[in-house]
Amino acid sequence: MNYIDKEVEDDITNILEELQNIRCLSGSTLQKQLRFKAGRLIDKSQDELTMILHLVESHMPGLKIRAEIECDSNIYEGKEDNCIMQKDYLKSFSSDILLQKIAELPKEWMLIQMTPQFSCNEILAINSDELTLNGVHLTVFNCGQKDAVPYCITLPKGNAFSIRGDMKRLKANLKEIYSFPHKKVTENMSLKSKKMYHRRRLEMEDVLECLVKEIEDSWLGAWKCLFIGKFVDESVEAKILKLVKKFLDENSLQSSTKKIQNILFQAAKALIISDSDESTIDKYNATILEYCFPDKNLIDSWKVFWNQYSNKLPKIERQPVVLIVDEALDSFPWEMISTLDGQPSSRISSLHLLYALYKAHKDTIVDGYKIISDPCNGKFILNPGLDLQLMEKRLNNFFKYWLPEWNGIVGETPTSKEFIEALTSAGIFCYSGHGSGAQYCSLEKIQKEKIDSVVLLFGCGSTQLVEQGPSIEMYGTSQLYSLAGCPCLIGMLWVVTDIDTDVLTTNLLSMWIPNAHKTPWQLIDEKEWIDKGTVTTNEKGSLNEIQNEPDLLKALCLAKNKMKHNCNKAAVIARGIPVKLKVKNP
Repeated sequence: MNYIDKEVEDDITNILEELQNIRCLSGSTLQKQLRFKAGRLIDKSQDELTMILHLVESHMPGLKIRAEIECDSNIYEGKEDNCIMQKDYLKSFSSDILLQKIAELPKEWMLIQMTPQFSCNEILAINSDELTLNGVHLTVFNCGQKDAVPYCITLPKGNAFSIRGDMKRLKANLKEIYSFPHKKVTENMSLKSKKMYHRRRLEMEDVLECLVKEIEDSWLGAWKCLFIGKFVDESVEAKILKLVKKFLDENSLQSSTKKIQNILFQAAKALIISDSDESTIDKYNATILEYCFPDKNLIDSWKVFWNQYSNKLPKIERQPVVLIVDEALDSFPWEMISTLDGQPSSRISSLHLLYALYKAHKDTIVDGYKIISDPCNGKFILNPGLDLQLMEKRLNNFFKYWLPEWNGIVGETPTSKEFIEALTSAGIFCYSGHGSGAQYCSLEKIQKEKIDSVVLLFGCGSTQLVEQGPSIEMYGTSQLYSLAGCPCLIGMLWVVTDIDTDVLTTNLLSMWIPNAHKTPWQLIDEKEWIDKGTVTTNEKGSLNEIQNEPDLLKALCLAKNKMKHNCNKAAVIARGIPVKLKVKNP
């Protein structure tokens, strides 16, 4: 940990040793303690699994404590049958137990855990604006394999953002992205004001593009290859691994560790799917090879070797990736980087919570997906704030047209009881209004419910984590939905505009849930529907445009591509486990 001088490190070590005698540390203090321990093991390869264990345990420890308390409360009140989450699922892991849990998870999943490095300045920070980010640990878990060992790459300080440089600027840009689309263009605006509004919108698009480029090129760089999910065709995976081993044999590197083999395996997959220019690919390969073999120059050998094979391997579909994202990194639009663009992916706060959701839904998970058997069992709440009339008309007509079996509350403010009933009685629940709907039903009530439905919260900031202060864990609606057992929640990281959100809503639901008795939604006159809310067929539409996708995360990728503004597209994320509709045989 060369970013802390020896005297400070010794002082912190002594404090941490004393803290170990305290049974009930706050979540924030426990988080710092665990990340400090992990940081001391960065250069000790023989202790990498212990380091990874510390990082795993450091993710949202306060949320885990809250969940355990809620489980105890349900047991005390005799309501344990109403709680999907079980306390045993949330217990802290040992190294052996961690490996067992990873092996137990579906083999289709790959997990990428993103954890900030420990920073002394976090302890000294008076407010959240002063927090620093020294670097990031990327930990990769290949699930469903008994002999698989997780591995970790720590991005150096020079490749990360800090509050005294890029991070401060980027946070300011994000804040601008969040807030600016919320301003409405009214009919009373002058022509000059409207032009300025649209110019600022375009500027925010440029800000986002630069932000994503900086994350991808300056921060992640070559290591974005770690985000590539497993290929659906297992024979292709086996072929790539065989070629990696052949490369090692030809260069007398048969004794390379499993970690090195895994990194080269991901780098080889990146060669297959990458659209980058040759110089960029060479630069990324150099970074990977210098990390794996610091005393050898294998860049030319690697390039010559893969030039023989890479063009012969098909670009095929990928399995879902689950991002275990720390709260400090959650506001970044990770899904917009090229490796994840079009890749089915979801987020979750901690590995403990992911394992708990898996256990809660294990009986309905097939080939890595929770299966939704009845898409006709849906409920919706539209415009409960009573001030989005055109949005209400657009979506109400969509539901009448495409999903007539669904029912819901339209243009009325629901009671807390009505909100809970719609949420818990349906297999799919859709909310379209302001925020997450927490203003109509307290999150504490939601947490106590048993939620087995897929939840779509199409409101501004519906799934964002909110800062509470530098020494308090961040807090969000999605966390309590997860604690209630919600398998998958789709929502927004920041404010979005209504038209793009309505386009997303209708395209997602129509792509995901088929309706063979209606003209496909992609052939509806979109302009007429946007402007007036009416559903009419566009005779110029092409049948080649029709897309149906039972995989919810894939359908989300397709639907996001229908959105006009990237600032809105980047805001849309999924939290939870992969979900798929049960495909009925014709």
